[in-house]
Amino acid sequence: MIYYPHRCKLKLLLSIAIITLSLSLLLSKVYATEGEEIETHQLGDSAKKEEGSFSKGGDTQRVPINLRSSHKALNSEDVKAMLQEYNFFSIDLNNRGNFKNDFERKRVNGVKVVIDRATGLMWHKSGSFKFLSWSDAKEWIEDLNQRGYAGNSDWRLPTTEEALSLLESRKRYGGLYIDPIFDKRQLYIWTGDTKEGSGEHVALSVYFDDAKIRWDETNSFNRNFVRPVRTSR
Repeated sequence: MIYYPHRCKLKLLLSIAIITLSLSLLLSKVYATEGEEIETHQLGDSAKKEEGSFSKGGDTQRVPINLRSSHKALNSEDVKAMLQEYNFFSIDLNNRGNFKNDFERKRVNGVKVVIDRATGLMWHKSGSFKFLSWSDAKEWIEDLNQRGYAGNSDWRLPTTEEALSLLESRKRYGGLYIDPIFDKRQLYIWTGDTKEGSGEHVALSVYFDDAKIRWDETNSFNRNFVRPVRTSR
């Protein structure tokens, strides 16, 4: 039997090539599968974001969350309860709070508004240029409604829950505890809620300069800014 060394070497090289090709195909299939899984996961996240989510008490829930939209008389315990219920931030009453908004800037009928998909609310991007008394604030909003601001006539002072939903858990725009999507001029705003037993002589205000909630007298001398809101969903 004649021995051909070059043929043995050729067979060996051919075997190595086949093994290498098989291994390459196997690895390509594995990586392709991993890539598909990653892409599917990302698409899933994107779809969930379209539905929206909010943080309530640390849990992630489907949006929009229904915040109270009608004004009423409150006491201090009511305010503390809502801070805990919705995980709203307050530097002195709930400094672990961290409500998650989902803001979108839009232009409606030529004016800028802010939509919060987490609450289904539409906000006036800036609010009043000057600070106003509580009664003047309501008149200012009534004027907005008569003019059909942003194509709507149902603007109002926010409830305490709605105003608190804007408080950020850290200083951001212009040193304020509010998202930069809003104007920074409005350091503190009126709500439409009053203090229980005050006969509407005291209303609740939210302060973005120090992330606190205060009871302010509604007399003509006491003035805050106004940031109107409406329910958009």
